[in-house]
Amino acid sequence: MNEVIEIKVYGTKSSNQQMVVNELKSVLIKAQIPFVLTEETDVTAFIKKGIESVPAIQYDDHEIIPLRSNGNFKHSLRKSISSLLDSKQFGHLNKMIVPIDFSNTSRNALRYAYHLAEKIDKVVKALHVYHPSSQDMRDAVYIHTDFSSMKKKYLEEWVQSAQSSWQHDQNESVYMVPEFSVGFPTDKILDSAKENKAELIVMGTTGDSNRMKRWFGSVSSNVLNESPVPVLFIPPNASYSGINKIIYAYDSYNIDKSCIDALLQFATSFLPEIQFLHVSKTGNDNPGYYITDLIGDRYPIDKFQTIQIKSSNISETLINYALDQQADLMVFGTESKTMLQKIMIHSHTIDMKHTTEIPLLVLKPTNRTEDS
Repeated sequence: MNEVIEIKVYGTKSSNQQMVVNELKSVLIKAQIPFVLTEETDVTAFIKKGIESVPAIQYDDHEIIPLRSNGNFKHSLRKSISSLLDSKQFGHLNKMIVPIDFSNTSRNALRYAYHLAEKIDKVVKALHVYHPSSQDMRDAVYIHTDFSSMKKKYLEEWVQSAQSSWQHDQNESVYMVPEFSVGFPTDKILDSAKENKAELIVMGTTGDSNRMKRWFGSVSSNVLNESPVPVLFIPPNASYSGINKIIYAYDSYNIDKSCIDALLQFATSFLPEIQFLHVSKTGNDNPGYYITDLIGDRYPIDKFQTIQIKSSNISETLINYALDQQADLMVFGTESKTMLQKIMIHSHTIDMKHTTEIPLLVLKPTNRTEDS
């Protein structure tokens, strides 16, 4: 990760070459990837290297990449930089993991993440976990490697096709790459989040393929329960059209400051209206002032408010209120509680993510413990 990457840019001193140099420097500095960049402008060197068009890029000992080979200069530049960054695991760029099963639902979640990534400046990793057919024979497990290779190739083509169809929407400003893994979905999703130092996991709420149907209910539940990073659930019919209103549902005074911190960090990119909603059976325990104290002067005072509703049906009230308010996002913070309370909140959350049409973001306290 800390090895210096050597980059050479071939070309005449044209505006396109300057664009290449500036873009490379900007991205690599932002990713905190050490590099040495040199420019080769001698036409004789081009000929010796067999370069037919310039600008062209070469990093380390990799193949020289002419940036006009496919007729689209900006696209080929973006693709080349993405390949370079991927070789260094995108350095310190922020990342989000999007598990996919090739269903329409996971494609929709990926598209939502793709649009969201531009706003919150994150790399999108489209992760497919292949759980192979296997046969136990004398304690050995035989995996169909050919089928695994086919799945990996299909993933690459699937992601490339999806990105090509969305690039005009985003002006090619999002880095999205496939990631293929073999094993148990929950474990591999969490491993990927850890290895990539991801800040967000984005999941569709249902899957269409038969194989994933057997896993998705437990996978989404387990990821929600075990992930140390926020998890964003995207319903099948949800589409990204900006985030202008957020409903944050909280439970009494057990509000973890780290969840509020995470929410404000997320919201800073949009500056949406945030409504902190507390549904109470009695209507006499509104801790709204505590929310105000936690936020302080970190968010515009005219952009948030605390609201309490008296109701005995918490889930239904939360859903109906969010729909009535035309909220773009519902947020929960799984604050530290007794085990029984955790299970109750977990059940409510699982129920909501299967019924609401509004994306649901579940934040994770950074100071939680297993017994809290």
